[in-house]
Amino acid sequence: MKIAETYSHLNGLEFLLVHKSDLWENIQSVIAEVDALLLMTFSSSISHSMSEIELT
Repeated sequence: MKIAETYSHLNGLEFLLVHKSDLWENIQSVIAEVDALLLMTFSSSISHSMSEIELT
């Protein structure tokens, strides 16, 4: 999975970047490790064809 957009309520992202950069890097790495295809709750022909392409 990837972070597509961010919304920084009360400059929370800026706080993380300046004061807790290790925590922000940890958050990014955990999100990057998530396999979104395994967590999908519905099935469609598009998702099946995409997963079949990736597996072959």
